[in-house]
Amino acid sequence: MITPGLRFAAAVAGSAVRVAVQSWAATASPPAGPDGPAALALRNLKALGGFDWDGAR
Repeated sequence: MITPGLRFAAAVAGSAVRVAVQSWAATASPPAGPDGPAALALRNLKALGGFDWDGAR
């Protein structure tokens, strides 16, 4: 079952990936490696791990 919480989580994850790709596209970094879009997206998602999700309600 798709719940509002699951939709929100998908939106947050999608935004983290979109921001990573847009940030990478503004640089001259190669697509692979520590400054590529995949690595940036993983760092963005990892940063969300410490977010106070319960306080965001």
